[in-house]
Amino acid sequence: MESRRGASRDDHDVEAGDIDPAKYYEVDFAEGGVDVVINPVFADRISPEAMALFDEYREKIKSGEYEVEYKGGE
Repeated sequence: MESRRGASRDDHDVEAGDIDPAKYYEVDFAEGGVDVVINPVFADRISPEAMALFDEYREKIKSGEYEVEYKGGE
């Protein structure tokens, strides 16, 4: 598989709105392909300490300092 640092065929498919539902598309969190956000309805239920850890590791993942181990299928 090609490096995710440059534009790929997948990127062009997404940008063109030409998504094949049977195809596997790899999206990269660090490159902004996906993100994790807190639902504002529940935000007040998260302790400041937990939110600080969330923010810290979200940035570490984006920067490449911390890599989340893939435990899915092939």
